[in-house]
Amino acid sequence: KEIVLENYQTQLEAGEIEAGVLIEAVDILVRQSLREKTLQGLRYDHRKIDELRPLNIEVDVLPCTHGSALFERGLTQALTITTLGSLAEQQTLQNSNGETSKRYIHYYSAAPFSTGQTGRTGRPGRREVGHGALAEKALLPVIPSIEEFPYTIALTSEVLSQNGSSSMASTCGSTMSLMAAGVPIKDLVAGISVGMVSDDKKYILLTDIAGIEDHCGDMDFKITGTKAGITAIQLDIKRLGLSFDMIRDTFIASTSARLQILDKMTSVLATPRKELSVYAPKIKLITLPEDKIGEVIGSGGKTIKALMEKFAVQIDIDDDGRASICSQDITKIDACVFQIESMIRDINIGEEFDGVVTRVEAFGAFVEFLPGREALLHVSEMTGGFLSDPSTVIKLGDKIHVRVSGFNDNHQIKLAAPEFKAAHPGSPDSMPGRPRPDFDRNRQAFRNFGPPSRPRR
Repeated sequence: KEIVLENYQTQLEAGEIEAGVLIEAVDILVRQSLREKTLQGLRYDHRKIDELRPLNIEVDVLPCTHGSALFERGLTQALTITTLGSLAEQQTLQNSNGETSKRYIHYYSAAPFSTGQTGRTGRPGRREVGHGALAEKALLPVIPSIEEFPYTIALTSEVLSQNGSSSMASTCGSTMSLMAAGVPIKDLVAGISVGMVSDDKKYILLTDIAGIEDHCGDMDFKITGTKAGITAIQLDIKRLGLSFDMIRDTFIASTSARLQILDKMTSVLATPRKELSVYAPKIKLITLPEDKIGEVIGSGGKTIKALMEKFAVQIDIDDDGRASICSQDITKIDACVFQIESMIRDINIGEEFDGVVTRVEAFGAFVEFLPGREALLHVSEMTGGFLSDPSTVIKLGDKIHVRVSGFNDNHQIKLAAPEFKAAHPGSPDSMPGRPRPDFDRNRQAFRNFGPPSRPRR
């Protein structure tokens, strides 16, 4: 463009020709030349019609992220970063049908510098939103379920340089980034764009089209998939339509190219890593019975807040009873999970526990036999005889072995302590004797004074 304007500088200054008309004429000539050579089997960069540009793949290019990967194909470069979060960080969407949520999100960003230009950067444009949606849909079939991987997954593809098929580079880079982060995806996904140049007599399909071939060609057919099949497609077309033979040949060409890319990706990282990054949060998921959700949350959230403060974790419970416990320390998560499971588990008669005395009353002692679960050990279960004051044989904080002996009418647990009871026989009498009042035989009997008098009016 600059060379042409410089060569015609005199005519432009004299007003003999307009710059816009000159640039449009050059564009038409370039388009005609490229199409003619392509129909002869000659691509502008001397590649074969089914040849990929050079590939380069790297993982862990950023040191402190949860996962990162750089995918390069020719001049197109995409850097994808994986960020993992708790289920509370899901994206909430509202529409006329109600409210839904997304735990897997893909963002696509291509700043002006990626095409060698300058310009303002602001909210994502239509192109960015569309490319992000395509890459997101391409990977959706291989994303693990919440039960398999209870995380919110956010991918950000930063296009550093682009010369065609940046959305497909984002798809490939996202796959590598997910595996580097330790996300257990079901399979590797790659994508390729197939272009076409045609006239009235024949058509030529071009594998891995560059930007100028996209600009001057008749279509941009993006296809993503695994070795087993296709996950997403998108077609941009500049002709009236495609024949069945064109579509068939396009899928054949894309499959061959996709398998080559997958082989290259596999050589770098074949399977997802077994461990998450040390910078990623640790999360465990448990399912609460519907009738136990309120018990874990507590009145006004008192119980769940106490659990989060005690174990320094984040707990989120959805309407279906799925509770996710999140922290950087896996030992704290395990301790919190054990307490919650202890709170909601069913207790059966005959089960035995090692408990701790939490409170002593005149009628017995309360024993915490599981974290967050306590029941009454009645005074009658402490000794073999009469016990006037339980605090004489049992103290706050004492450890005691107890057995579930039954339930009362309110389904509250009743405890027994056979070993403790045997060690404390108590008084042999059921109740110590009390002094009986002396009976005065000379005391006069009560007299019958007749019926009670009527109250005066």
